[in-house]
Amino acid sequence: MKRKTLLSVIGGSIFMLLAILILKSCFFYPDYNFESYENGYAITGCNNCSERMVFPDYYKRKPVLKISPLVLYPLRFSITGENIDSVKIIIIPESVELIEHEAFYGVVNLQEVHISKNVMEIAPSAFSGCDKMSIYGYTDSYAEQYAEENGIPFVAKE
Repeated sequence: MKRKTLLSVIGGSIFMLLAILILKSCFFYPDYNFESYENGYAITGCNNCSERMVFPDYYKRKPVLKISPLVLYPLRFSITGENIDSVKIIIIPESVELIEHEAFYGVVNLQEVHISKNVMEIAPSAFSGCDKMSIYGYTDSYAEQYAEENGIPFVAKE
């Protein structure tokens, strides 16, 4: 009888732990934080990262128009193996028009930033501390102009 009770307690505890982890990841720690911006949204934060970050282009059926300052910086202090230092590639979606100042500040191992042709403004300090990166974009785009003005290698997409 005691063995059956102990197994049911352990099984119940494991079930509760899994349920809490699932709820936490689904509701309390979404991948990105959003804020209303003009006729869409701005990404204001990110709660996890990987080597290749693909930012979303829509949230609640409205476009993501802006990448806000310090979007990844809080991950510098992450205690997991996946922190800001693991990010090497960032892909900005077609919907984004503005990349704010210090948006990717301190992403020291960043190598590639793929910027769509719809980006019309990138603040001068958007990539402060990202000394290893190249911008991948379209010929005659704002991304190419920004790369040239800031001495950042540019790779044209076809």
